[in-house]
Amino acid sequence: MHTSRLVIPAKAGLDWLLKGNPKHIGSRAWERFEKSVGAPTVAEYKSRGGTAADLRWDVDHGFVRVRSS
Repeated sequence: MHTSRLVIPAKAGLDWLLKGNPKHIGSRAWERFEKSVGAPTVAEYKSRGGTAADLRWDVDHGFVRVRSS
């Protein structure tokens, strides 16, 4: 079954809800999180190497909240 995913606009703001990196140390996800954490917008998050899948995971797990601009 295919489910559609909400597209998050690049200009949407991000509110980071945790301190530290919850990913497994040394993993590629950990490295991407280190680079992208603190990004103020989705566009900045992606420019730092974060992926759409990473952002969905982080939102779903309460690490970051997306706000409309």
